[in-house]
Amino acid sequence: MTKQEPKLKLFFEYLTALALLLDCHCVWSSLQGNGWMGEAIFAVLAVGVLGCIACTAASHEIEQRQLKFALGILVVTLVYVGIFVLVRPVNVRGLCRVAAGAILLMLWMFLCQKDKKVPSLLNRYSDLVLVVGVFSLFFWVFGSCLHLFGPTGTVVSEWAVPRREIPTYFGLYFEAASVNLFGHTFVRNSGIFAEAPMAALNYMLALLVELLLKEKTAWWRVVLLVLCLATTFSTTAGILLCFLVFAKFAIWALGRGKTAAKGGIIGMIFAGVLLLLVVAALVFHKWQSLSGHIRADDYRAGLLAFLQKPVFGSGFGVLSDVQAYMSANRAGNVALSSSFIAVIVQAGLYGLLPYAVLFLYNVVSAILNRQWNQMVYTVSLGFLFAALIFPYQYILLLNLSWFLKGAVTNHKLRKEGSAT
Repeated sequence: MTKQEPKLKLFFEYLTALALLLDCHCVWSSLQGNGWMGEAIFAVLAVGVLGCIACTAASHEIEQRQLKFALGILVVTLVYVGIFVLVRPVNVRGLCRVAAGAILLMLWMFLCQKDKKVPSLLNRYSDLVLVVGVFSLFFWVFGSCLHLFGPTGTVVSEWAVPRREIPTYFGLYFEAASVNLFGHTFVRNSGIFAEAPMAALNYMLALLVELLLKEKTAWWRVVLLVLCLATTFSTTAGILLCFLVFAKFAIWALGRGKTAAKGGIIGMIFAGVLLLLVVAALVFHKWQSLSGHIRADDYRAGLLAFLQKPVFGSGFGVLSDVQAYMSANRAGNVALSSSFIAVIVQAGLYGLLPYAVLFLYNVVSAILNRQWNQMVYTVSLGFLFAALIFPYQYILLLNLSWFLKGAVTNHKLRKEGSAT
């Protein structure tokens, strides 16, 4: 934050970031009787984004060309979603809320975010995740592990398995699950999220911002986020951390010049082999668990359901088609665990198209421009998209809006360059 930055706009940015955080599977949305949370979070997002746009307009920072781009994106999105609704008119209310959220975030991106900069909303989101991480670590260490104080009550969660009671500490920290390691049972740190993998998802997204997008890395923030990830006991987090270590080493080696290139290549080969061994061990351990079997069954059932309706899928939020192909031995867990599978099952190739185009464009553009951190960020986000469930969450839609703006900006620069 700079001294010149309006405090009111900063407030609205944090309000928007709060909506991004709460929408990414906070536990309150999954509690029994809290079906209204989706609308409430959308209302927070709308107020935050519109407040940001009003502050930007008040400071005369919105140009006419930005308005044209924003209007064009609005029209294209409405037509694209409208076609899908005509073909698959199910759960229209939920789809419209997601589409409206995407439109708001694209409007923010094109009207409030300056070109060639990391979206400030990602920085605000990372700040909030860090605050949640500090609180969750405190309760996990002194409550769940050392038992210096105990839960203050229980809540009924409908996440994945209906009607499951979970302990809570003052409604600010939740013990959603535990894990058995080396003959001992450990509570998994799920923080304020529906389960530990969803907590890990938010910690990983914040870690990617801190490690890859900020001009200067604050290592204390990175260490804190890594500690939070470790306490979730997430296999996905372990794989991503291994990849990030290798990727950062590779970027460092590439930047050392020709003299150190040979040593860097040897080091990367050694690190790559070590990475593959560690990842293979993590994946093997994962597949031996019930969670691993369910995840594998998700991919199998999802691909079979996709082949039945490959173009437009089953419809937004529809799970009945994929559930028909699921194994009976899933302990009652009939929800999907992969964003990629959810999109191809529910929206088919039509729904997958914008995800695929924007991800691939951003990777290719980053490689061509030698923006290695940006490339690693996009690949990591794509990995999370394939491994975890957040296909329509606002934080992912914000990233896609950023990728879209990058594509539009690059096209504009090439057009201006050819004109001169």
